[in-house]
Amino acid sequence: MGRFDVYVDGSYNQSISTVYGAFILLDNGTPTLACRITTKDKRFVSQWNVGGELLAAAAGISNSMPFLKEARDKNECLESYITVYHDFIGIHHFILPPKPGKKPWRPKEKDGAGATYKNMVDVILEQYYPLKVVFSKVDAHTGNKWNEVVDGIAGGRILNYDGLEVIQQDL
Repeated sequence: MGRFDVYVDGSYNQSISTVYGAFILLDNGTPTLACRITTKDKRFVSQWNVGGELLAAAAGISNSMPFLKEARDKNECLESYITVYHDFIGIHHFILPPKPGKKPWRPKEKDGAGATYKNMVDVILEQYYPLKVVFSKVDAHTGNKWNEVVDGIAGGRILNYDGLEVIQQDL
């Protein structure tokens, strides 16, 4: 155990008004947990694939923190954060304070997908304080191995990866 990375992505099926979010947790570069989340919740469906990625980020953070906490408690990990890799820039803008001179991102609706995501992540971070989340933007569809894998999971094209079965979760 040591370095924890989470790749997230979202997908949308317009014909059945469903969004899919997916995350894959890597422990020192080894896939440890993969999940595809499905929802028809209108807050997320209205945002199409972005709603899926927001859902995936919250689920990825929530499911990864126990791994990090356990590693830290056993002194098997020096880092006190996980890194979330995402290709939609808003994933981190809803959570992190703005850069000096920039206006903060605000969810358009008080009960929409962005606000729901922010509330979910705030609760998780409070629960696992002082553990933290670091966000890293990756470019979509440019050959980044793990971003391509999580894109395939979100889109339903990958159901297992190198012997790791993708957990299906309906919300």
